[in-house]
Amino acid sequence: MKIENINKGKLYWLLQISGWSFLLTIRLLNAYNANNELTWESFIFFLLYFIIALFISHILRLIYKQYYNKMNTIIKLLIVLIVLSLFAAYIWYFFAFLLEAFEYRLKEGTFNFNSYYESYFKSKFYLNVFIYQPYFIMWSLAYFGIKRWFDYYSQKEKIERSNMLLKDAQFN
Repeated sequence: MKIENINKGKLYWLLQISGWSFLLTIRLLNAYNANNELTWESFIFFLLYFIIALFISHILRLIYKQYYNKMNTIIKLLIVLIVLSLFAAYIWYFFAFLLEAFEYRLKEGTFNFNSYYESYFKSKFYLNVFIYQPYFIMWSLAYFGIKRWFDYYSQKEKIERSNMLLKDAQFN
């Protein structure tokens, strides 16, 4: 099959959804092993958590598509990748904090946002952001790796097609 015949949009969404679903499954199994149970509330929380990650990574893709041709060196690419992954991790952590605060409110019945913010968000901010960042770094590396692979084979097919046309023109 020729690389140009592959529907890149469908492949992107297939890889995107299957990758985040795989990570969701691992996190659900870890949560179950830690507690020996998995409630519907926890499942919904994890599902929303990873839907947010899916959308954040999709936004990263849109940003990367805009600047892909401008990042002509590996150093530029790595700097952009690390900075945007850190920013994506911050956004993901912020939404996770809001989801956990909401979940806490549902379980406890009462909720003091300021004390929860002080004790949870601020105290664990840097630790959690740097824990979340590798997810987006790995996602970005996979995205660029697949994109470079497509570009390489697409260029290779064009060269082969040009060589065949050149040979045909020489014989005629």
